[in-house]
Amino acid sequence: WATAPIYREIGDRFLKYLLLVSQAQHYYAKAIELADPNDLEEQTQAQEGLGQVQAALGNKDEAVRWLSLAQQGYQTLGDSKRASELDMQIAGLGSSKD
Repeated sequence: WATAPIYREIGDRFLKYLLLVSQAQHYYAKAIELADPNDLEEQTQAQEGLGQVQAALGNKDEAVRWLSLAQQGYQTLGDSKRASELDMQIAGLGSSKD
């Protein structure tokens, strides 16, 4: 019963609704692990979720890594709006000072 979309949805709920960032990390990572290699949309959404978690935890390098993968996925899927939004977020992560 445990599929990538289920884990991603649980991660979304922990991150977006319950604001339990560290708990969300596990579910997004599991979603990426279980995602069908041919399901680019699922992979991309899970990568974005994990990137958002890493950003919230202050792990900028990991956030940029996962968000960049998601951005590439959105570009491939033809979602240029979301890819552009992630590009701005990635640029913001790269320009912020510790």
